[in-house]
Amino acid sequence: MLLQTWVIVTVSLVYVGLLFAVAFWADRRADTGRSVIKSATVYALSLAVYETAWAFYGNVGTAAEDGIGFLSVYLGPTILFALGWLVLRRIIRISRRQRITSLADFVSARYGKSAALGGLVTIIAVIGIVPYIALQLKALSNAFEILRRHPQITSTAELGHISPLQDSAFYLALLLAAFTILFGTRHLDTTERHEGVVAAIAFESAVKLMMFLLVGIFVVFWLFGGFGDLFSRAADADFSQLFSLGEQTSYGTWIWLNLLAVFAIVLLPRQWQMIVVENVDERHLKRAMWLFPLYLLAFTFFVLPIAAGGLLTFGKSVDADTYMLTLPMAEGPQVLALLVFIGGMSAGTSMIIVEAVALSTMVSNSLVMPLLLHARSRLVQRDDLAGLMLGIRRATIVLLLLLGYAYFRLAGEGPTLGAIGTVSFAAVAQFAPAVLGGLFWKGGTRRGALTGLLAGFAVWAYTLLLPNFAAAGLLPDSFLREGPFGIGWLRPQQLFGLTGLEPISHAMFWSALLNLGLYVLVSLSDRPSAGERAQAVQFVDILAEPAGEPRWHARTTVGELRTLLERFLGKNRAERVLHAYPGDLPGSPAAEATPDLIHHAETQLAGSVGAASARLAVDTVTREQQLGRAEIIEMIGEASQRVEVVRRRLRLLYDATGRVGTTLDVTHTAEELAQVAVPRLADYITVDLAEPVLHGEEPGVDGAGITTSGGGTRMRRTAFSGIHDDAPLFAVGDLITFVPSSPQARSFATGRAVLVPSLADAPGWQAVDPERAAQVVDYGIHSLIAAPLAARGVLLGVVNFWRSEKPGPFEDDDLTLASELAARAAVSLDNARRYTREHSMAVALQRSLLPRALPEPDAVEVASRYLPAQEGVGGDWFDVIPLPGIRVALIMGDVVGHGLHAAATMGRLRTAVHNFSSLDLPPDEILSHLDELVTRIDQDALDAGDDATISGATCLYAIYDPVSRNCAVARAGHPSPALAYPDGRVEFPEVPAGLPLGIGGLPFETAELELPEGVRLVLYTDGLVERRGEDIDTGLDLLREALAHAPLPPEETCDAVLGAMLPEPQRDDIALLVARTRVVESGQVAEWDIEADPEQVVRLRGAVPAQLAEWGLEELVETTELIVSELTTNAMQHGIGPIKVRLLRDRSLICEVSDRSSTSPHLRYAATTDEGGRGLFLVAQLTDRWGTRYTKDGKVIWAEQTIPVSGSAEPSAAPAV
Repeated sequence: MLLQTWVIVTVSLVYVGLLFAVAFWADRRADTGRSVIKSATVYALSLAVYETAWAFYGNVGTAAEDGIGFLSVYLGPTILFALGWLVLRRIIRISRRQRITSLADFVSARYGKSAALGGLVTIIAVIGIVPYIALQLKALSNAFEILRRHPQITSTAELGHISPLQDSAFYLALLLAAFTILFGTRHLDTTERHEGVVAAIAFESAVKLMMFLLVGIFVVFWLFGGFGDLFSRAADADFSQLFSLGEQTSYGTWIWLNLLAVFAIVLLPRQWQMIVVENVDERHLKRAMWLFPLYLLAFTFFVLPIAAGGLLTFGKSVDADTYMLTLPMAEGPQVLALLVFIGGMSAGTSMIIVEAVALSTMVSNSLVMPLLLHARSRLVQRDDLAGLMLGIRRATIVLLLLLGYAYFRLAGEGPTLGAIGTVSFAAVAQFAPAVLGGLFWKGGTRRGALTGLLAGFAVWAYTLLLPNFAAAGLLPDSFLREGPFGIGWLRPQQLFGLTGLEPISHAMFWSALLNLGLYVLVSLSDRPSAGERAQAVQFVDILAEPAGEPRWHARTTVGELRTLLERFLGKNRAERVLHAYPGDLPGSPAAEATPDLIHHAETQLAGSVGAASARLAVDTVTREQQLGRAEIIEMIGEASQRVEVVRRRLRLLYDATGRVGTTLDVTHTAEELAQVAVPRLADYITVDLAEPVLHGEEPGVDGAGITTSGGGTRMRRTAFSGIHDDAPLFAVGDLITFVPSSPQARSFATGRAVLVPSLADAPGWQAVDPERAAQVVDYGIHSLIAAPLAARGVLLGVVNFWRSEKPGPFEDDDLTLASELAARAAVSLDNARRYTREHSMAVALQRSLLPRALPEPDAVEVASRYLPAQEGVGGDWFDVIPLPGIRVALIMGDVVGHGLHAAATMGRLRTAVHNFSSLDLPPDEILSHLDELVTRIDQDALDAGDDATISGATCLYAIYDPVSRNCAVARAGHPSPALAYPDGRVEFPEVPAGLPLGIGGLPFETAELELPEGVRLVLYTDGLVERRGEDIDTGLDLLREALAHAPLPPEETCDAVLGAMLPEPQRDDIALLVARTRVVESGQVAEWDIEADPEQVVRLRGAVPAQLAEWGLEELVETTELIVSELTTNAMQHGIGPIKVRLLRDRSLICEVSDRSSTSPHLRYAATTDEGGRGLFLVAQLTDRWGTRYTKDGKVIWAEQTIPVSGSAEPSAAPAV
């Protein structure tokens, strides 16, 4: 019921009527100032005119034959929109500035506004695109005929011949011609947007995508049980070609197809129309760059599933190009088939409409009008040429559609949809050398572009278009097999004997070789005209500072110019054009028109008739002007002044590159920025930064975290520089809240520089602080540029340029220079911010790993300092570790390198030293263990593929015993300690250096020093004594002088040393540890030498209580007797004499028993039947801690007890045993 012919025709007409309604609605909204196409989303959807009936129907057919080969149609545009945004931005900006009306106009304008070149581009475009229009008509006609024969599934080969009067394609062509004429030629000025057409195309883009997705969902989830079921059945049916490139497509051809798609997405006339001519805002390109590829991805998603479903359902009995339609007809509801037909119709009609608009503009502006103007035809002598121009365009639209229909009838029956589309893609690819070369190479010339285009077009027609005719039966087969006139080396698909290439690869190889090669060679050998050189600068340097276009040096009157404009534009539009002239318009028609006025008139005409025709039209009313000597000198002077201005600005940017960012300090970098451009660019410069930036943090996305509740932006004034110091601007350090309407807030929010020509007339700026604003204006500051400081996507703040001395305001050239200066300085500021953040993190990490508070041992009085380097935190570290026997370990170390890795490595070494110190080993053995650890860590890192090793770290380890006054020192590549005696002497004792840690190979040695009381032992890292360009002895001499004064306490010693020796700038970490020695008085020590005789234990137990009583420690007598007895008995049983017992009275009571054995006792639990094994267990229970340390003569077992608070008697000598 739904698929009867009358229903299909009715629905089609309703849909076309809907397009008329959408277009009419959009035009009406535009007339009331509410444009639909000002939306970036509408702009992105309009670009989907790229998705034609070829994509809707033909890509499924291509996938069924060549598998993933169809992806080239989508990959090319995606690549261009992902990587080629710079090309698109250049084209759009050039077209807006030059009022470009079409692709032909663009090429013509670039090469000296050449009418011949514009005409050639137009001819190539028409010949290349007519097959593409035929493709759409073929697809729509086939779909209509197949659909109306439901329920029969008809192959395209069975459709037979249909007369034109019965062919739906003929009537569709006429209907689309009417639509295009009605909404595509309403205005003569083609730079005015076709609101109705663009809105209709965006609507059709949504329709065809929706219908395509509906079919995909129907096939995957209605006909089959999901993707897994569908593809598993396809694999079982041996349809492996779906998942790879088909046999007909080599990888070389597939690469060419991708490249053709890259060019086609811009160079197809309809794509140029939508991307360039219909663009109302350059910023819309940003959304299109991700939304359009996303649209293509959605279109791609179901291509392979639909192809697989068609092969499984129909096999080879149905043309694969029709699977989109025949699958719903055979297996689904009729309404779905009807909706698919509408989707295909929207895909084909949108392409035909836009292509007709674009080609009609090219034909009228770049072909017909230049010919009429050159020939001085009577047609162009008419007073009203606007009607003629519109008539030419409308006739061209009808002619193009009829040509497309004729091609479809004559040659469109043979090739597949994909083959026809590829021919058109290859045709427009011939424009690539002239367009891309014109954008980036000033050396390209008109003759080079003409020669290259002619050669490339000829090869394309011979190797692709004519073989297409042969395939359709319009040329004999012998033409392909034997070549023309039997000349074999002229065979179209094996030209000059080149075999082994597929038709596309073969045609593109020869056309690209001749097109590009001749373009470059002829351009290099040719000398461009002055007009070509001027246009080359305008095009190639479009993103740089805009250069003025050379003006006419010709003579005409204002009246003649007005008459010319009225003939082409009509009286009303001519008046609007003249009133839009920014200069002073002479009042008398007989007054001579200025060069600027002539240029303005030509530019406005170019929007209606194209650049080449506009130049020819203006030629008809102007007379060459002979320049006098004075005028030539004036021109040379103006050029010289311009060159000087550019030179000074380049010099400023060059100086800024070297002077801004010399340090990694945020504030200092801001000060350098403020100083570099005063007074060359501005009289005063202030820098305002977001508060988090000063601490190394990011303000957040779009300034989050610094925005006030009222929408303002809060920043801190960080730097100021000016020709005078008393300017009433905010002072450095002030926290300023910029209201949303202020230039600074607008610049920070938009990321663009803001120019305020007159501060007296800027209420947004005055609203920040009205009273101060009045003072600033009264002071004479009258103009402002606020430029954002943005780098790597982070908005850091704003730099303000203030003018007072020059009477004129800042200009656009100053705005460009200020933006460039701010952009360069922002990178340096962000580098400093990032460094500040990492430096702060490393400092925090290192300080957390260093001792937060040094212990207060009785052996020494200590003080320390740690100063991180300005350029990066290093791995300097130190520690003070109390040891048994009132001894203390003093450590100083240095890890090679800077940053987080060095700080983390330092933490690992410090932890290891603490663990090794608990073993109470001599310094040389501590360093040996540390050396083995570093070697193992490095080896593990290398095995894991990490190059960040720690070999080369240095360390000094010293143990001081206040009883014996002995100091044992060993070092691994670290500087020797300094000894500052109470009498003022300073020595650097000879301590064997040893290799740095991780080097291995040689043992470490311990030096024994005897230190009197009051000696200051000074440990330090190389950052204190080493300086660039100086010998280390110089630093040691400075340290000697700093320590040679009166004996100071450790804290004051640290201050004195750093005050005298701190380098500027500080390039390395500095760690300093000062320990002033103390000595344990003899009255605090009791010693007994005993023999290995049990009787000695009895006598010792008598002497110990007496000594404790002398010390006032009666409360510890019982436990101490037991401890001494157990430890002494244990030494007698398991050790080797002689045996020495020592009691030390300090903050705790320490009992030590030494012998010459190296056997260490171990704590164990004795069984109930064991006779021994309980002694050490009792000692461990009665003491706070106990342990064993080894000496060069044996070992010492020690135990500590806490002294009760009441134990305060004065010590006395120990009684003899």
